[in-house]
Amino acid sequence: MLRNYINKIIISKIRKLIKINKSLAISKNNNSLDFPILKINIINSPIPDGIIRAQYNVGLSTVTIVDDQYIINDPFISEEEKEQLEKISSQLLFSIPTSALKDENLFRKYIEKLGVNNEVLYYFLRREILGYGVYDVLIQDDNIEDITAWPDGTTCNHKLFGSLKVNISMSESEFNKYIERLVYLSGKSISLHNPIISIRLPTNDRLTVTYSREVSDKPSFSIRKFPKQPWSITSIMMMKTISPEMAAWLMLLVKYKKAILVCGPVGSGKTSLINALCSLIPADQIVVTCEDTPELKLARQNWISLITRESSTVEEEGEIRMFDLVKHALRYPASYIIVGEIRGEEGRVWAQAIATGHGGITSLHAETPEGAIERLKSDPINVAEGSLKELSTIVIMKSLYIKNMGEKIKVKRVMGIYDINSSIKPICLFKYNLESDSFIKVRDPFESNTASKIMEFIPREKLIEEYKLYTKFLQLLYLLGYKKPELTLHTKVTELVWKLYEYEDIPEELLIPEVQLIE
Repeated sequence: MLRNYINKIIISKIRKLIKINKSLAISKNNNSLDFPILKINIINSPIPDGIIRAQYNVGLSTVTIVDDQYIINDPFISEEEKEQLEKISSQLLFSIPTSALKDENLFRKYIEKLGVNNEVLYYFLRREILGYGVYDVLIQDDNIEDITAWPDGTTCNHKLFGSLKVNISMSESEFNKYIERLVYLSGKSISLHNPIISIRLPTNDRLTVTYSREVSDKPSFSIRKFPKQPWSITSIMMMKTISPEMAAWLMLLVKYKKAILVCGPVGSGKTSLINALCSLIPADQIVVTCEDTPELKLARQNWISLITRESSTVEEEGEIRMFDLVKHALRYPASYIIVGEIRGEEGRVWAQAIATGHGGITSLHAETPEGAIERLKSDPINVAEGSLKELSTIVIMKSLYIKNMGEKIKVKRVMGIYDINSSIKPICLFKYNLESDSFIKVRDPFESNTASKIMEFIPREKLIEEYKLYTKFLQLLYLLGYKKPELTLHTKVTELVWKLYEYEDIPEELLIPEVQLIE
């Protein structure tokens, strides 16, 4: 009986699908078929009174930053053009081939066949069908680091100007539909039964969603954007996040497989620095990275990237946690194990890895070196004191505001580099000076606990000589990066680092007569 009942339901659904397909087939020869109208949101706001801090274009839209506001103004179209746009968009949703949704060139050809040759109309169609609709400008703007939105407002974090209010809002029902679309773009679904989710968008940016009012008083989403081009050590020095002298010390530690812990709050640049440090690993070393979201991008073949996986079943089976990945990484003949961020028991496994001779870099949410050590020793990480003794260095990072030519701008700085002594106490070697926006060497790094460990195998004079060579190399990268943009690419930097290690000398392409370094 039950089987017959299920068969009836299946047959009924198949018949409905046949009817829908027939209707769509008719629509190819009958333009009068009514499709649900797809609403297109176009943003136009008057520029408020205040100081205009910046103005630039993203696509055909204009972005104006006034005081603490990020104002988007889309290109003007008439009401008649908007109606035409909504009709075409609605038809496209039901009739466009899947291949055209995956290839922008095919999409453009398909649009042109429909008679749309107007660049402005194409811009809106592309944004609505292939892009992210009303939030597309924020997602395409490389200056934006993260976006947080609710029905009644939106904020973004700008690389230069920090937190800004955005002129985007909509009704709660529209907002929930938009959330459904965002999640669907990532190949997932969201519902009242499962109203929270954290996933990757097709752009590899991290999306966190709270749907409807099941666990909150209003729906919301946040998008954490990752740079399309990974940060290199050149870029980070040019942004004055770190000095060449400090970077040279970290370069020595990376080369000799000493463990580095990068700490700071959210958005302080931890992952960017880790990615830059990975380009300083010698060419012949195997590297395994473990991450929740694939943020790290290494320019090397001998790299194994491991990513966590959420449960794929209702019973929540099939989940692969960070702890599982780090344990799995130990089974590879890896010289370096890089963990994007430690939060729990995976930190204990990583500490065991560095205690057995692996090079390692990871990050942790902590604002002081003492706080970082305390977190490592406490639940849920619980690193044994014996393993902690193998931790070489803690780097503290922070995002802060400084004045530049009278304008308050947001910057990221390494606040300090701390050596860990034999008593597991942090000793400051380098620190940031806020008043002068510069870096100070507090102690001779060659008198540190880590230097003494390296000097068990390498003579002191040899280590100092290498440090001077690496400092000169990084100073040249820093100065020439302004003249030669290719030197900011992480692929090029990796190539030059490998040449430096191989020949133990500055690569010839960096030896330019007009660039003189002060000894």
